[in-house]
Amino acid sequence: MVANPFPKTGTDFSILRHLRKNTGMTIEQLAEKTGVSFAVISKLERNMSNPSLDTLRSLAAGLGLSTAQLISLVEPVQAVVKQSKSHTTGDFIFDLTELNGLVISIGHAKKGSMLFHPERNTKEREICSVLNGMIKISYFNQIHILKKGDSIQFDAFFNHSYEVLEDCEILLIHFANKESYG
Repeated sequence: MVANPFPKTGTDFSILRHLRKNTGMTIEQLAEKTGVSFAVISKLERNMSNPSLDTLRSLAAGLGLSTAQLISLVEPVQAVVKQSKSHTTGDFIFDLTELNGLVISIGHAKKGSMLFHPERNTKEREICSVLNGMIKISYFNQIHILKKGDSIQFDAFFNHSYEVLEDCEILLIHFANKESYG
């Protein structure tokens, strides 16, 4: 019998096999370490049963995870499709998409275009990758010239500016900074 890759329960415990093998354990070793029977672990790995909360706690501990981490791993992963929105900032035209805490923008600007103190200056980090053309990024007392294929990462919280040296297309990614600036 082949395990159902999309279990009716909405959870997929076949990840247990991967987690167990990554730790170098056999089912027998995991069973001994956790007190969960071989049969229960085997059924879970084949999505043939659902565990109790106590079983989840034991398996998580045996695999070096918190119960919450294990639960998040067995929840089904759903693909998310979002439509970008056009946004103009300074001389730049962006197609902006927000996905799961990331803000992804593809921007276009002509030679001579400038962008000072961008609107997205918050408690975020920024990655700028030049897809075409050439830009100058000023950040504190630093000047960075980026051409096609170059990328830079910095704290977007601090003032920075863009100057387009050649017609350009850039990819910007903003994401949460783990540090707080008060």
